Amino acid sequence: MYYPELGGAIDDQIPSQFARARTTLASFACTLIKQLSNDGKDTVLSHGSGCFWRHNGDVFILTARHVLTGRSPFDDTILSQENQYIPKRITVFPTVTANPNAWLRQNLTVEINHDPPNFLQDPEFDQLRTDIAALFLCHDEPAQICCLNDDNSIFGELFTLVGMDCSVVGYPTPHFSGLMVHIWKRGSIALETNLQLDRKPMFLLDANTSPGFSGSPVFRQHFGPLPVLQDDSSIELKVDNVRTISFVGIYAGRLRHRHVGGEVPFVFYANRIPRLFQQR
Repeated sequence: MYYPELGGAIDDQIPSQFARARTTLASFACTLIKQLSNDGKDTVLSHGSGCFWRHNGDVFILTARHVLTGRSPFDDTILSQENQYIPKRITVFPTVTANPNAWLRQNLTVEINHDPPNFLQDPEFDQLRTDIAALFLCHDEPAQICCLNDDNSIFGELFTLVGMDCSVVGYPTPHFSGLMVHIWKRGSIALETNLQLDRKPMFLLDANTSPGFSGSPVFRQHFGPLPVLQDDSSIELKVDNVRTISFVGIYAGRLRHRHVGGEVPFVFYANRIPRLFQQR
C-alpha cells in the first residue's frame, strides 16, 4: 500500500496549483514530539504534538501535560500500562530562520525531569487537572525560532456558538519529513460555549482525531464576513474578512463513555496558559 511522504516541501519542478496562496504562521510554530526510549537507544516509542511558545526571550515546548509525564491528568495512572513507560527524553523540530527569506526545520532532543519536574504546569493543577504543560527549550534572543505567540492576530476572541468550526493542528503519525508541516483536522464545537465540562476548564469537539494529536493547538476558524458581538448584544459584520483564526486551546484526548456512541475529543482552555508562566 502506498503511503505519501507527509510534511510538505517546495519543489520548483512542480508548478503549484495554488500559486497565490499564503502560508499560515501557525503551521511553522507547531512541532512533532517524539517520545524516546529510556534504554539509551533513543527508539521512538510514541509521539504527540505541540507548539513553541515565547516568554521573556525564552522558548518553551507547549503541549499536553500527559505527553511529558506519561500519566493521565485525571488520576495520575501510567498511560502505557504494557511497559510502564514514562518519557525522559523527547525530540522536537523547531522552525528557525535560515535567512530573511527562508525557514528550515532543526531537531533538538530535550531531557524531562519528573522529581522535581522541570516543566511548568497549571498552578491549580491539583484542583482543575489542566492537561497543559510547558518545557523549557532554549534562550532565543534575537528571535530565530518560530513561536505560536509571535502572531498577535490569532489571539482575538471570535464570536463562537456551539457547532461552529474549529481545527486541531497536529501529527497523526510520527512519519513526517521535509518542512514537517502538520495536518489541519477540521471539527466543530460540541458543547455550549458558556459552559465548562465537569467543572474543569475544557470543552468538547466533534472531530475525527487520533492519539498523536495530543498536545495540538486548537483554533476557532471562521471563513467569510466575521460576526463581531457588540456591547449591546447586537452583531456587526466585518465584510472584508476572508479567513479568521483564534487560538482557543490545547487538544488533550478523547473521552470514552458508553452513552456517547464513540469517543469525544476534549480541549483545555488556552486562557490557562498565562498562569503557567506566572511561575517564571
